[in-house]
Amino acid sequence: MLTDNAANWQKLVDENPTYTNKYRYRHDEIKNRLHEETGEKCIYCEAKMRPVAPSNIEHIIPVSYDPSKRFVWDNLTIACPECNRLKGAVYDEFQKFINPYSDDVEALLLHRGPMVGWQAGQADAELTVKYLRLDSGERTTLMMRKIEAISDIDDKVERYTQHKGTPLGDVIAARIRKRTEKGEEFSAMIRSILSQAGLNELIA
Repeated sequence: MLTDNAANWQKLVDENPTYTNKYRYRHDEIKNRLHEETGEKCIYCEAKMRPVAPSNIEHIIPVSYDPSKRFVWDNLTIACPECNRLKGAVYDEFQKFINPYSDDVEALLLHRGPMVGWQAGQADAELTVKYLRLDSGERTTLMMRKIEAISDIDDKVERYTQHKGTPLGDVIAARIRKRTEKGEEFSAMIRSILSQAGLNELIA
């Protein structure tokens, strides 16, 4: 839908910038496709949203910076309300927020339990973490959900270790691997925890 109509929609905005014309990218079909593409996760904090919280269609390059990107598919994604609010219209072409579609995010970030840090010298990653407060206890709901995920995976790892090499151990291992798949909530954090524990065999 967006690909077929982008040029016409942009023309409508240019000629008559009404609310309806400017926000045609919020069509349910477009939003649903973006949810499929992102696994219904915020591209910045990895939190799943629906049905827990509303999601926002995020312009990677803000429309205020480049209005021609309003209906460009590659410029649209999904972000949680808090990441979307904190990022706002901030953009600098020489220092950008990390982009999961084009950047090797896990090579740029460091997971420290529920907190996120950045690899030394990675200014884009540092900007993303600091601006979105991914390293801050201020984001209470996000941190609590991540702590719950860590507790769950710790419990599963303990049970896997106890039953390794048995049919039950295989079942538990399969459930852990499922949590490391790209579309799962906080999968990057969980992959990092398992990797740091030397349990790479549990990463899908």
